[in-house]
Amino acid sequence: MEENRDQGLNIRQKAKQITTLLADDDRLNTERQKFLQSRNKFKQGSSYSTTDWNQTPENRSDLSDARPTSAGEEEMQTKK
Repeated sequence: MEENRDQGLNIRQKAKQITTLLADDDRLNTERQKFLQSRNKFKQGSSYSTTDWNQTPENRSDLSDARPTSAGEEEMQTKK
């Protein structure tokens, strides 16, 4: 490591940005609104719920509904 390198420069810059943001109520409210909008977009764009992630392919109900119930049905599903 270089001895003359300023190790705290990035932290001081980030602290200055945060202090400036907290001092400006209008900008703070704008940033909060942008955050809420992006969070809502992310939530709406997700096609899986948390319960979907916990289910293995073997126990998902939509897959079990597609399984053949008889040998004849299985034969029909496998024919092309």
